[in-house]
Amino acid sequence: FASDLREISYLRFKLNLMRERMLNDLYEHKDTPYYQELYEFDPSYAVEVLNIPFRLSFNDEKDLFSKHDTVVFESTQGILLDEYYGIPPHTTWASVGPMYARWMIEEEVETEVVGVTRLHHSRHGNGPFEEDKTYNPPDDHNHHNMWQGDIRYGKLDLKKLEYAIKCVNPSYLMVTFCDYKKDKELLKKIYEICPIKYWSYGPMWENKETDYHV
Repeated sequence: FASDLREISYLRFKLNLMRERMLNDLYEHKDTPYYQELYEFDPSYAVEVLNIPFRLSFNDEKDLFSKHDTVVFESTQGILLDEYYGIPPHTTWASVGPMYARWMIEEEVETEVVGVTRLHHSRHGNGPFEEDKTYNPPDDHNHHNMWQGDIRYGKLDLKKLEYAIKCVNPSYLMVTFCDYKKDKELLKKIYEICPIKYWSYGPMWENKETDYHV
């Protein structure tokens, strides 16, 4: 829990407990590099990294907003994995929209909900997905692992995107991986569903300011 960050000794205890439990559960994979990495993991390092002043709670949002002009709340996963809006049984056990952030923010605070989508679809793990093996982003940090399985890619489904947007009703969209599949017509179709305000370019793109205008 976030509150565990306040008690470093308890945090260290919990991390060790989680590590021992995972080592026990994954013992059948003891000959894999993943298991060895977990076996050699030192929770003290994580505690050192996380040993920072931790003040955010449900009682001091006013202090948070008074000290910062902009505060960003990031969701955990895509809306199509939401426990209510996703397609069971391959969903998460949580609501991943902006509802929790809204609970923490007072009504008079100016807010903006930004939806994020790639210019293609991706799915890590099981579940229905129309895969297209011609998509293979070179800079994606997601790879196969024993817990989630394979990462799959496919063409952006505008109907699914429109459904996700109706679930969350964002003010704008941010489109990522624009440097991988340059598709101006697809961007125009996305813009018709929801205005695009932000772009995310990558290392493959040279003329970032001139190539795309929607």
